[in-house]
Parts: sequence; C-alpha cells; structure tokens
Amino acid sequence: MLCALQRGASNSCYFYVHHLPTMVHERLKYSGKGKHAKRIKLTSLDEFRDEDIEWVLDRVAAAAPFETA
Repeated sequence: MLCALQRGASNSCYFYVHHLPTMVHERLKYSGKGKHAKRIKLTSLDEFRDEDIEWVLDRVAAAAPFETA
C-alpha cells in the first residue's frame, strides 16, 4: 500500500502516505510517528488541490520500495 484515506472526527479526513519519511509543503500539514506511514489531515476539500495530490503522489511513487505503474 502506498496511500490511503481514512475518515476522521469532526468532518475531517486523513490522507495516509507510506514510505515517505519526511515531506515539506507550503500548505499541507504532514504528521505522524509511524514507521512506514505518515498522514495529512484535511478539514475541507479546499485544502487539497489537484496539483497537491499529484505532488504528493509523485513523491510517494519515487520513494516506493517497489516499481509503480
């Protein structure tokens, strides 16, 4: 698994990314203490733009421990 979505409390959502130990983004807050997974907490759709999704997924694919399509 490289990424996943999970419903959070109070109308929030967590976008989990795996095999990406660090990430710096101007808008997205990256957190978590897991060995393989970290998360981005979202409270509205406006927080996660199409270009943000592509940016994160490009980094996840580059860091994946196996070949991605």
